[in-house]
Amino acid sequence: MSRRQRSATGLMQDPLFEGVYAAADVVCLMSRWEELFGLVIAEAMASGKPVIGTRVGGIPESIKDGDTGFLVERGDEVAMAEKILFLLDDPALRANMGKKARQTVEAKFDHRKSVAKLIELYGLGASANRESKSLPRGEAISASIY
Repeated sequence: MSRRQRSATGLMQDPLFEGVYAAADVVCLMSRWEELFGLVIAEAMASGKPVIGTRVGGIPESIKDGDTGFLVERGDEVAMAEKILFLLDDPALRANMGKKARQTVEAKFDHRKSVAKLIELYGLGASANRESKSLPRGEAISASIY
């Protein structure tokens, strides 16, 4: 095993601009709190990096365990370390996961698709408004733009 370097960057203003993702082999997000959407995950995946994250909040919706990265339980530092070492020891797997991660982001977050879906949702809201000036209490129009 070669000498490895790790960097715990903490909060950064713009990791993309600062070249952090380009320099990384693996990106880890060990959240302890419920996050709705981890921008770090999307940015890392868009940079072609596998991501290791915790099974909290919306993180499991972004990372496909074993495909675009790995998921570990909240607070399980040992499992996190094992997954990091596993990926560092297998450059081919790391590259394959990074490629799949990028493809996932390109498919999920294509701005043309998102805008089209948003326009469709506005249309649903407008047609519901024309049909009934108000929805029955407790009902709402909901859909995902992803």
